[in-house]
Amino acid sequence: MPLSVLALIAFLPIAVALVLMVGLRWPATKAMPLAWLVCVLGALFAWNLPIGYIAALSLQGVISAVGILIIVFGAIIILYTLKYSGGMETIQYGMQNISPDRRVQAIIIGYLFAAFIEGAAGFGTPAALAAPLLLTLGFPPLAAAVICLVFNSFPVSFGAVGTPIILGLKFVQPLALEAAKTVPGINFANVDQFNAVIGHWVTLMHLPMIIILPIFMLGFITRFFGPNRRWSDGLKAWKFCVFAAVAFGTPYLLFAWFVGPEFPSLIGGLVGLGVVVLGAKKGFCVPDEVWDFGHEDQWDPDWTGDIKGSNTANFTAHEPVQSLAALHPDRPDSGADADSRSGSQGLARRTEDHLRQPAGLPRGQRRDFLSVSAGHHSLHAGGYPHYLYPRYSRRSGQESLD
Repeated sequence: MPLSVLALIAFLPIAVALVLMVGLRWPATKAMPLAWLVCVLGALFAWNLPIGYIAALSLQGVISAVGILIIVFGAIIILYTLKYSGGMETIQYGMQNISPDRRVQAIIIGYLFAAFIEGAAGFGTPAALAAPLLLTLGFPPLAAAVICLVFNSFPVSFGAVGTPIILGLKFVQPLALEAAKTVPGINFANVDQFNAVIGHWVTLMHLPMIIILPIFMLGFITRFFGPNRRWSDGLKAWKFCVFAAVAFGTPYLLFAWFVGPEFPSLIGGLVGLGVVVLGAKKGFCVPDEVWDFGHEDQWDPDWTGDIKGSNTANFTAHEPVQSLAALHPDRPDSGADADSRSGSQGLARRTEDHLRQPAGLPRGQRRDFLSVSAGHHSLHAGGYPHYLYPRYSRRSGQESLD
């Protein structure tokens, strides 16, 4: 059988998966078994492989998939832990303290935090963790997905502690070692040196995009998701993008060249995240004007799909709590007088009154009040009290909590 025909048959399982999942929107639970069946038929009739060998390869694939699923499962556990423990509100509140600028938040979470998660876990976990964080901060769902998926490019080569290089090239390694013995001038003599050389070249290829991509993506986001539809709104943050690229790229390069392919993305994301967050708090390279997506009523319906934002205040408690006033039932305004002050302004004032009392809440009672969310300004009050102040929200045109 001609080699071109064999190549076409080998591509058929991939084509089936793409058509069914991307084109017909089938779930993976239905599409992938059909792709596996096409692969089995090709192995039987095109390559004439024994059934036992095909079964062994299928079992090997299942074992490899289980390893990947364990990593993804861990990431999903982290996501749900953050969601139900109040961690999402804590991160949201912390990001508002760092910078309310969506461009800065996109770099910190979509660029640096996602790079760290890619280096630690890989296999799609950056988008699974970073995109929901951006969503809770007030990003349109489509924008959050685009940011996380596009930024998850240059960290991938060293994702999951170097898995793409260490395991992804394992079938090439014997050929490389044979070439090292026979071809003069080869600059590696064993597998570790071969992996290191690959890592060196990968960083050199990624380096331009580490700097260019964040600048381009911020311009792209402000052009297609901003209220003014202008590239210039995103390009104004180019200094902050370069600052983040240097903070990430320096340890990224150092670890790839002097340590190995296991840690460049992980350490680059971790160190860069700390440096950039500290710099953003100090206002270093942060744009003078705060940029936002505008009010949700002005968003294109395609940006959200079935996911809708909310400007209401939400409360989550470990134990039944009827209202904020219930935290201090002995207060004079905890009855009908307090109820007469409605709306987010009254909510903020009541919360401020209760949480700023000199006596405060007894430590044993602080667990009753877990979190407060008002629009895109949230507070996690589990363990220690955080003070709330009414703040005028440009997004909703009303008072909100900050």
